[in-house]
Amino acid sequence: MASYRKAGEIYERIAAKNPAYLDDLARYYLQYASLVRFNRDLKGARNLSEVAIQTLDRMRSDRPLDAQGEQTYITAWCTLGDMDEDLGHYRQAWTSFSRCRELARARLNAVRDPQALMSLAQADERVGTAAQELGHLQEALQALDENEAILTELLASEPRSPTIHKRLALANAYRATVFYDDTNPNFGDPARALGFARRYLERTQEMVRSDPSNTSAQFSRAIALHEVSFCLREFDAKTAVGMARESLQRFDELIASGNTSYLITSRRMRALARLAEAELKAGHIREAVRYAESAVASERAAASRDSAEWEQAGAFVSGLIVAGEANAAAGNFERAEEFLQEARKEAGSIAKQDELETIIPLANAEEALARFYAQRGSVQARECYRRVIGLWERYPERNEYVDRRKAADNNLLASLR
Repeated sequence: MASYRKAGEIYERIAAKNPAYLDDLARYYLQYASLVRFNRDLKGARNLSEVAIQTLDRMRSDRPLDAQGEQTYITAWCTLGDMDEDLGHYRQAWTSFSRCRELARARLNAVRDPQALMSLAQADERVGTAAQELGHLQEALQALDENEAILTELLASEPRSPTIHKRLALANAYRATVFYDDTNPNFGDPARALGFARRYLERTQEMVRSDPSNTSAQFSRAIALHEVSFCLREFDAKTAVGMARESLQRFDELIASGNTSYLITSRRMRALARLAEAELKAGHIREAVRYAESAVASERAAASRDSAEWEQAGAFVSGLIVAGEANAAAGNFERAEEFLQEARKEAGSIAKQDELETIIPLANAEEALARFYAQRGSVQARECYRRVIGLWERYPERNEYVDRRKAADNNLLASLR
């Protein structure tokens, strides 16, 4: 880090005397931002990204940027959006990504080369995921559709590119969540989601066949398996259980081979929770309790051990909910209520009223508690539904997702006797 600071001082002195070096200075800031981000100083990384943009703005005010400078400028805006997303500032991220896409389109209109195509594809992907986080679901689908179209064009000239194959797989993964998900805004359509989730799995399987030693492809395949299971459980719970079990097995194989990174272990926890959900849907109550409680225990250990990088709060809430529902199905009502109350508490600690992404776990927890109390004839169900309706009513922006969730909760509240 000290060497980066020293290099920055040198770059700044050189650029102050010769503005031609401002582009080099901006690229240095972006490289430094990546290092700072890796060390978990997200605010520091964001500040460096913003300085990179300001540096390039100084250049643009004097003269048009050359091709390299324009590419750096596009990268800087996408990097700024990444930092905002890491910080949970989803609206700011969407604004930065939209600016990145605008610049990438202008670059592509000037020269339709592979670099310009990839820049727009990456910007579209980011706009798509950020739009979903805000509940702009149609915009998300349009951006992800364009992303896939551009990647398909690139694939025609680079059919063996692992990067393009991976991004095409992710395009399907993202579209699956736009249609159906438990932690992001979505259309609530598991049937449409299932088609995209299966395409995601097919592409990851092909990636593994092409290069069996590709750990990234193996990791993506393990995720794809439990995402297909998540959608499929609504139609074929038995097969969903099998796919969730295979997902868990694939994660265990990665860990056994020495891949014990936080990324892999955290997604294994998610696979455990997905397996518990599938087992519960299939009526395998004892197995559902066992896997759900194992997922929760793993999440607790990760939060304690890796507190500096633990980012699984939403997934932890989902794990607590399925643990509560599984115990309720087993007749362990006191234990079920404890899990569901903890889910609400954890979700409340991360909820920000102006960030839809952070409200959803709390809404899910309140609804799960409402269902639990309603099944037991408790008047507390009404209070849970009133609280979650209040969440939707206080959200500052109207959109299809919020309106649909609020209407459903109002109907459920009205149905209580």
